[in-house]
Amino acid sequence: MSCHKIPFLAVTKNTPLNTTQSKAINRLLDSGERFDGRMTTRKYTGMAKCSKVTVSRDF
Repeated sequence: MSCHKIPFLAVTKNTPLNTTQSKAINRLLDSGERFDGRMTTRKYTGMAKCSKVTVSRDF
């Protein structure tokens, strides 16, 4: 687990997330410094392996 993941998960433990959101957040936190730029629908679609419609709902 990354050094950023534990504090983030502790702060957000009471925030309800769906499976797709959890998957994307975990992949984002695991990528650490390798994540470049801001979150886009294209990046989210790739991380969570979901459709653009799902991204629109999740955002």
